[in-house]
Amino acid sequence: MSIRFCKKLFLILAFVFLFSVNVFANNLPDNDIVILYTNDVHCAVDESIGYAGVKFYVDEMKKLTPYVTLVDAGDHTSGGVIGVISNGRYLIQIMNETGYDIAIPGNHEFDSGWAVFENYIKNLKCGYLACNLIDLKTGKPILPAYKILNYGDTKIAFVGVTTPSSVFVCLKAVKFYGRRRKFYIRFVRRC
Repeated sequence: MSIRFCKKLFLILAFVFLFSVNVFANNLPDNDIVILYTNDVHCAVDESIGYAGVKFYVDEMKKLTPYVTLVDAGDHTSGGVIGVISNGRYLIQIMNETGYDIAIPGNHEFDSGWAVFENYIKNLKCGYLACNLIDLKTGKPILPAYKILNYGDTKIAFVGVTTPSSVFVCLKAVKFYGRRRKFYIRFVRRC
């Protein structure tokens, strides 16, 4: 390559770099809505970036914009030693410390039966959403179906829908049965 060509290439790259820095500097989020999520964590508290990394990232994003929401889409309480020895309690505590705003139960939240899941419901600060988890005695949803969050003038509805086959695929599904082997709950396919 000639020196002249290298100079032109250098000038073009320098111009592109300076222009892109200016564009990025002007587009830093200030009132942007940022929705972060985790899914299928399966007790991996310190794998990849882990919950500590998620918390750090959320805190960093909140320095740029006040509109940050952290969502978990299920399967967080089982799949690792920490979940087994605590029956998922430690994961609920970690999620509370991480600062989740919304959570939807995955099929594995039911692995240890209904009583344990009820404990998750009581202890998870943000609560669970699921429009399709129905109490057969009342015919009504067991959990709130949705949650509306305000981001300045913008409202966003988060709707929880859990896996309809959860009662069949969870490890201890028998705990969902009554004495006559009828379900106390059911999952409907639509809300």
